[in-house]
Amino acid sequence: MELAALPDPELVPLTVATVLGIREQTGRSVLTTVADSLRARRLLLVLDNCEHLIAACARFAHALLLTCAHLRILATSREALGIDGETAWLVPSLSVPDAQRVSLATISQFEAVRLFVERAVAALPSFRLTSENSDAVIQICTRLDGIPLAIEMAAARLKALSAEQIATRLNDQFRLLTAGSRTALPQHQTLRATLDWSYELLSAEERRLLQQLAVFVSGFTLEAVEKICGEDAGAPGGIDLTTRLVEKSLVIAERRDDRVRYRLLEPIRQYAREKLSASGESDALQERHLRFFLAMAEEPHHAPRALTFDQWLERIEEEHDNLRAALDWALGGIASDAGLQLAAAIWRFWVHRGYLSEGRSILERALSAAGNAYPSLRARALNGAGYMALTQDDYAHAMALCEEAHAIARAEGDRRETAIALAILGHTLWHMGDATRPAQLCDESLTLARRSQDQRTLASSLREFGYVVWHLGDYERLAQLADEYLHLSRALGDRSATADALLLLGEAALGAEQYGRAIELYEESLTLSRVQKDKVAMTRALVSLGNVAAHEAIYDRAGALYREALTTAAELRDMWWLVRCLQGMAGAAAAAGQFHRAAQLVGAVDQFRETLGSLLPRTDQNGYDHTVAVTGSRLGDHTFRTAWAEGRAMSLEQAVAFALSDS
Repeated sequence: MELAALPDPELVPLTVATVLGIREQTGRSVLTTVADSLRARRLLLVLDNCEHLIAACARFAHALLLTCAHLRILATSREALGIDGETAWLVPSLSVPDAQRVSLATISQFEAVRLFVERAVAALPSFRLTSENSDAVIQICTRLDGIPLAIEMAAARLKALSAEQIATRLNDQFRLLTAGSRTALPQHQTLRATLDWSYELLSAEERRLLQQLAVFVSGFTLEAVEKICGEDAGAPGGIDLTTRLVEKSLVIAERRDDRVRYRLLEPIRQYAREKLSASGESDALQERHLRFFLAMAEEPHHAPRALTFDQWLERIEEEHDNLRAALDWALGGIASDAGLQLAAAIWRFWVHRGYLSEGRSILERALSAAGNAYPSLRARALNGAGYMALTQDDYAHAMALCEEAHAIARAEGDRRETAIALAILGHTLWHMGDATRPAQLCDESLTLARRSQDQRTLASSLREFGYVVWHLGDYERLAQLADEYLHLSRALGDRSATADALLLLGEAALGAEQYGRAIELYEESLTLSRVQKDKVAMTRALVSLGNVAAHEAIYDRAGALYREALTTAAELRDMWWLVRCLQGMAGAAAAAGQFHRAAQLVGAVDQFRETLGSLLPRTDQNGYDHTVAVTGSRLGDHTFRTAWAEGRAMSLEQAVAFALSDS
């Protein structure tokens, strides 16, 4: 996994967990969760470009290797991690010829020469390797130590210089730094010298743009260059400068469908960043960078017809590293209010794409840094943090955050944030065992949401109210809310919300014993969630389909659905739905006469429900009670309690492995 764009050492475990699909667990560190998940797996973990996070990567790798016997780690960095058991390998450069021992006939056997000729022909189609230029080509490849990037940049100069002129300039400009420093490996010293030389060949305008481009992380668009890189960057000359840097191999242009996205190779970006820092215009450029991405993040709020919600999500995902960089700079004390504004604008992105802990951490940091922010902005950020806390089953914290948001928003007369706070509070209170207030708060939220005339607020209110009435068993009301939620989600172009609404409509149909209709809705939700690659929505649809199959005594199908759901729920660490899945599997086992297995699964369910501290829907509770009664009567009290205790003693990993094993 690529770490070059990661700004914060504390995000190393979370980044690895996200890539591996490991969901965090409340009350446990991410490192512990990752270690537990990988303990029994055979895996090669690649940490790429970790030199700027060297200490954090070293601690992370050391902790994993101590507990994961079958894990191997390959780290690429400018320096070794420096931990026990490490073998350091220097990546070799391309093979280069010895001018005293090769002929024109054999020179092309060497990798560095082949690369130079290939790039030379791309830059100058008429170029040929000849007896007249072979010595110069050998000198270039040798003096550049066979480093691919340096050779590519040298070959690109053939548009303006001959091979002999390039070799001469290397003699004039190429200078190796003093060897021996552990912070500058030999091949990186050579690359720095090559970059110094390449930089000197640029015009003043090209140099300025190159150093300005270092403000971007993991790529940029031409629009961003025009808006951010200088007051004259939007002029035709600015576009020409970007093109010239592409032609000189200092900027890479990548085509994606009908769009072009640009990026700097990381060594070039770091070099340019040093030049930018020395230029004195870094803060002004960072300010423009922040304002550009803030406008992008807030586009759905100011121009709701410009992008669908799904298109906005994709755009924010593409620019996530730039957003991280903007937030990190803003919250460093430079522009804390704007940082809070940006964090509040993208909290739904963090929810939909699974960056929950990172989002919560940034929002709470922003809330602390921007103590004098506008009250409505603060309420919006508090609601975002509260919703993510609810999603991670941190109910007490969700309550505290949303109660503060509610107080601020009501005092400000902000109907939208008041409605959202009430909806989240209602849903959270149900999880905490309150039987009366959840529906009251959600009803008040819905009234305010309608008055706000904001579709996103209304969708949020309908969603939380829908979940509450489903949990309470009011299926007629659920059908009404979910139907309105479905139409609104489709109008917003939000496929994740559409899949969610279809699931709730399926629960309403199931509650009305319309099993065929429920299956249709669950299947549609599942299909849409698969298209979205939304594992959370997929897990929910699979569990619901499994419950219907079990009710209809189609136990083979139920088992297959539960197994797929359990696999993804365990991967995500989605505990509330994982418990529902285990409970469904316990009921299916009892119905199939596997009473000892059912009792063990019930024991595991009881343990995890206590840890979770949340209720289950009434239908689930009824099914649980039936499974316990049937299993207890068939096994007898002593045998049931013994099997139940065996299940209760299982760890999460053991319970999942047991549930997935053959009966």
